[in-house]
Parts: sequence; structure tokens; C-alpha cells
Amino acid sequence: MADTGTLYPAVVTTAASAPYDDLDWTDPGNVTADDTSYASITDAAYDTGAQSYLMSVRQFGASVPGSATINGVQVEIGKYYAVGAARDAVVQLINGVGTTLGNNLGSVNDTWPTTAPGTIVYGGPANLWGTTLTPAVVNGTAFGVQFAGSAAGNNCDAYVDFIRLIITYTAAGGTAGTITPGEATQAQTSDARTLAAIYPFAPAEATQAQAGDTTPLAVIYPFTPAEATQTQVSDVGAVSSPGTISGPTTGTLDAFNRINGTLGTAWGGPFRAGNGTWRISGSAAAPYSAGTALLEVSSTNARYLVNQDGNPVILVGFHTWYDTQDGGNTDPPPTFGWSEYLTAIQSYGCNFTKLWACETWKDWGGDFPGDRMSPTRYERTGPGTDADGKDKFDLTSINSDYITRMVSRCSDLENAGVYFVVQLFQGWQVESKGGSGSPFDYHPYNSANNINSVDGDDDDDGEGTETHWPTAQGNNTLSYQEDMVEAIIDAVNGYNYLVGYEISNEDTDDASGYNTDWQEYMISHINTYQAGKPKQHLVGMTRQWPDGEDSTLDASGADWVCYSTTKADAVHAATDPVSFYDTDHTVGIEASEYSWIWEAFCNGHGGSWYMDQWYPNMYGVDARNDADMIVIRENLGYLVTQVGLLNDLLGMTPQPSLCSTGYCLAKDHATAAEYICFNVNGSASFTLDLTNATGTLNIRWLKCSDGTLDTDDTVSGGAERTLTNPSGFGVSVAYVRHT
Repeated sequence: MADTGTLYPAVVTTAASAPYDDLDWTDPGNVTADDTSYASITDAAYDTGAQSYLMSVRQFGASVPGSATINGVQVEIGKYYAVGAARDAVVQLINGVGTTLGNNLGSVNDTWPTTAPGTIVYGGPANLWGTTLTPAVVNGTAFGVQFAGSAAGNNCDAYVDFIRLIITYTAAGGTAGTITPGEATQAQTSDARTLAAIYPFAPAEATQAQAGDTTPLAVIYPFTPAEATQTQVSDVGAVSSPGTISGPTTGTLDAFNRINGTLGTAWGGPFRAGNGTWRISGSAAAPYSAGTALLEVSSTNARYLVNQDGNPVILVGFHTWYDTQDGGNTDPPPTFGWSEYLTAIQSYGCNFTKLWACETWKDWGGDFPGDRMSPTRYERTGPGTDADGKDKFDLTSINSDYITRMVSRCSDLENAGVYFVVQLFQGWQVESKGGSGSPFDYHPYNSANNINSVDGDDDDDGEGTETHWPTAQGNNTLSYQEDMVEAIIDAVNGYNYLVGYEISNEDTDDASGYNTDWQEYMISHINTYQAGKPKQHLVGMTRQWPDGEDSTLDASGADWVCYSTTKADAVHAATDPVSFYDTDHTVGIEASEYSWIWEAFCNGHGGSWYMDQWYPNMYGVDARNDADMIVIRENLGYLVTQVGLLNDLLGMTPQPSLCSTGYCLAKDHATAAEYICFNVNGSASFTLDLTNATGTLNIRWLKCSDGTLDTDDTVSGGAERTLTNPSGFGVSVAYVRHT
């Protein structure tokens, strides 16, 4: 058997639910770590027989292989009482708040430890709590534990340090093998963990191999010695049966995916379903499969992107400033918690993020001075020192650490099945944007900071705005920018989950149109350069700020855009580029509610992107467990789930007039109808025009505030009908369709 290791929850909520409704917990979020920070009840009214509120802990981030069998769940709670006495009222598994699984294993007759914290264990490696569990359930964001305490003495003071769990499972099938030079995925048995726990191999992909490859496995994958001997758990056939890789030829693959200095055919990441690609030391003729994830604009419904199977993909997720380069107000900046962040993207059920670009070493425009970013995009070689007292930059030497970081992030996202955009330039780091930050003072394109005598401030106004203009208008850095773009494309071109590139974030535009000219040039340059590559990715242009116009984006030649609120809040036309609603370019970080997610989807936009403060950030706040932001992230995941239920998204169009709420995405059809209706105001009822639909249609109601579902309703077609919102649902989404 294998287990997940100890997992802690990411989300904690409390609620009064009879009979557990006498006293609420103080600081319930403290139970997410074993750190002697406590959730507590110290109210004098917590007397014998009084019950605490129900505490629900969820989003443990489990990643049990989908083919595994769950053997047991062990829950551990660190707790004690200091005054009076306390006992368990409820310790039970849940699959969403209020949806219990199996038996209550709370020790209702035993008092808690007193004076000092103690760890009480419930369930165990072979205890399923009287229910049946699957990998899909335990890996889901709704899976967790509900807990309540009961006072067994007057004036009880009760404390809970942590609630955590361990899931035990048996991986499917498999025998062990021995690594040989010609087999890229064979493994040995000298490590207790299974191979599937490290890399998500699907059954048919656990035996992919590189025929004729003489490079040891440890070079192909960066296994440590103990990890190079993992057990192969899903071997279903001979090495040659899934496919054969021809080659390799001699040569060394560098961080830029170049072989002996020349771009060759190279691949990144372990195997995924439908994508037998990896990065090797050397060249090979062709991958096992080109993969189906690569996106393009649909020829059927140009509002949406489709993968290589022709299936529509709505890009939904969150992104944050320091997800590629580390950032913060220390030197060096704090390390970004990438693993935690990627796990959260998956745990919330999202399928997208954006990898940000920081051009300068220090400062942002606006009122955000002092932050530093690492790794830098160019090497510091000297001679001489820059404005921050460090070695000057050499603009002919792109920092391999930056490219390696980029490739690492892309590989992790590819392996997780998460789509991503790579941002290339940063409009908030070439000028002050009217604030106290002075990012261009520290920018590599400032002549005081590079050894190449390159002056990005052609008009000597202390800003580098002209570095995002054409050469004819004073951009002396264009050739270096082209080198940077080409190096990034060389490094990441092989990824199938790469949506494409964002030229720059919120560049300043004005009546001159110089920045627009530069961005349009970059769109053309990227498309020309990548035309000779194995894969062609989509190029996007996003809102310029200030003074940007949405019409500029439509005319830019970009494959996709992110508008201002003017067009982002409106019904999207199929004649315009694919549009993604990004709160960074609409309401900014002020977004504290989720209605925009469903409004954008019903209006025909191709995805919903949330500018998440997360942590660290320029604002100095930790937003990871902010209650409002948790609900936003959860609704992003709900949207991904909803899209997966649709029969024919490409046949659906925004039709707000059909629904009295004003938000309706519909395929208005006699026998194959489906409608998404967003009840934005939480009305008790609303109307939907089903005149064109015949027979009976099913309704799936989603309560947006917590994900509760109601799937029992039906409605008859043939006329305008009134849909009644389930009791207590408030803001909701109704999915109406023929079976």
C-alpha cells in the first residue's frame, strides 16, 4: 500500500447546524497547520451540554492515482481543554459542506487531553469510516472532515491546533523492472513510493521508451538516486507497444532547448495522457504523440478555442505577479511557494494560469517602490555597478537561470494538465505610471545599468516608455527585445498546454499610437519566428493603461485579447478576437465577488481569469485564505466543471433576451437544447423562453456561494417558463437541457 503523507486543509468554514449551534469558533483558520496557533472557544457560556458550531475543513490537495483503490483514511486532531471539560460531538468525513460520508467516529464519551495539546487519531490505514471512497472523491476540493465539540463541564475553554489526514491506497497493477539504458520509464523496487506518486503516468504510458537511447534515466529525468529506482505500477505491455522514438543523435540539449547551439526537436516534461513527450539529452526524430492539448481558434464558433480533437476549451483560473520570478521587498526576495500555488490551482479545479514577466530588477510603477525580482532576465557580468550597486547587465547574455525557471514552470504546468500564457514584457516596469516607484532607474535598458552602452531613455525624461515603441520613435533596444522573445520561444515552443504569449501588461498608449505599433510589430515578429517551429501558439494583446481603447485590440491582429470593462462586460461578438475576461484589466484587485465569472461565460467570452493577490505581493497581505477570494476561486472551478457537462458549447451563443436575468448562453433547439442561466441577483424565480424546445428538459441548479447542487427539477418546453430558485440558494446558475 501507499499513502498521501500528511495533508492539511486549505479551506476552513464554520456554521451553526442544529444541534451544533451554540457557540462559534474563534480563529478557525488556525487549524490548517501544526503550529500551536489555535481555533478556540473560551466563552463563559460554553457549559455542560453546549455544542460548538460545525467546523468543516476541505481542500487537502490529495493526488491519489485515478486507478487506485482507497484502503482507509486516518484523521488526526490536535486539541485540548484548559478549563471545564470537552468531548467530541462529531468527527466525520464530508464531500462538501453538509454532505456527510459514512460514520461519525467522534469519541463522544471520552474527554480531550487537558492542559497540553494531544493528538487524537480517528479511522486508520484500513478504516473507510463505513463508506466507499474513490480517488475522484478524495482528490476533490469538496472532500474533507467536519468536526464539532461538546462541553462536558461548565465554563469550558476548548482549543484545536490542527486537523489533518492521511489517505492510504493501493495502486493498480504493476510489476517492477530494472532500468536499462534503452528504457526511459522502467524502474526498480528500492524505494517505498510508487512511480505514479512522482509522475502522473497513465497506464499505457508507463512503458514509453526511447529506442536506442544510451543516456541513463537519471539524465533524462532529474531523479535523485533514491527516486531513480521507483516501482513501475502500471505496465501494460512491452516497451515498443505504445510507440518507438527514433534516434538519438549525438549532442547536448541546453536550457534554451538548443542542441549544440542550434534549435532542434526537443520535448519537455514526463508523459501525460495523449502526450508522450519529454526532454532528452540529445536529438530525436519525433515524439510518440504530438498531443491533443494544443489550442487554436474554433472555425465553428470563433468565440472559443478548441484542442486538436476539436473540443472546446474554456480557460479558467487565477494568476499572480511573482509566479515566475520571485519578488518581494527583501534582497534577495522571498522564494515563491510554487508547489503550493500549483496545488491550489488544481485543488480549486482550475485549468489555467498566466506566467508573469518582470523586466526590471527593482520597483514597479505606481506606488510600489522597493520590491526586487529574481532571477533577472539578463546576466550581471560587469564591469561596473548599476544603480543598486550590483554588477551591470550584459544585454547580449540572457540569464540561463531565468530561462531554466521558465522551462521548469512550464513543465510543471504541462505535467499537471494546466494551460498557461507566457507574458513577455511588463508595462509597469518601464515607467513610474505617475507613482512613487521608479522601475526604469534599475532597468537593464537604462544606460547606467548595462555594459553595452544601450540607452532605453531616448528622450532623457527618466522613463523607458520608448522601449515599448518602434525603433523609428526612439526604441534603441528592439534587437535585444527580439533576442529575448526568440530565446523564450525556443525554450517553450514544445509545450502543448502553452496557450501562447501576451505581448505586454498594461503598456501606456496615447494619441501617437506608438505602443500599439510596437505591439503589432511584436505580434508579427512572433508569428514569423514560430512559423518555423514544431508548434505554433496563439499571440495575445491585452488592455493598454491608461488611455487604451478596446477597438485597438480588435484591430491588432492578435489571436486573443483582454478588454477593459467596456467590452468585457458586454456580449462578445464572434467576429472579434477570442476574449478572456481578466479582472486585472477590468476591476483590478478590487474583485471581491464572483458574479463576473458567470456573466463573462454567459456573454460568450472564452475564459475567466482572476488577478489573485495570493502571496507574496506588492500589497504585503496574505490572500491565500481570504474568505471572499476562496469563494471566487471555487466558482472558477465550478465553471470548469459546468463546461465539462455541456453537450455542444460550440453550438451555444449568448442570448440574453431568452432569460429575464439578462444572462443566458444557449443552444435554442427543438430536441437538443441547452441553456446556462445566471441568476445574478439571487431572485426567487425568473423566466426562460423555451418556446423552441420540445418535451421535458432537466435542470441542474448550482448554489454559487458554496457549490451545493440540486438536480431534481425538470421543466417543459414549448413556451416561456418560470424557473424557481431552490430555497436558500440565492445567487445561482441553472443549467437546463434535454437529456
